Amino acid sequence: TQQYIESDKSFTGNDVAVRRAQHKTIRKVTEDFHRLSFNTAISALM
Repeated sequence: TQQYIESDKSFTGNDVAVRRAQHKTIRKVTEDFHRLSFNTAISALM
C-alpha cells in the first residue's frame, strides 16, 4: 500500500530538487521492474 503524507511545510529550492530526483528515480525503477530490467533498476538506485 502507498501512504501519502501531506505537510503544510513549504519546500526550499534544494528540497524541491531532492524531491524531483526521488520521483524520477522511483519512476525509473518502477518502469524497469515492469520490463524485468532488474540490473538497470538497481543501477538507478546507486
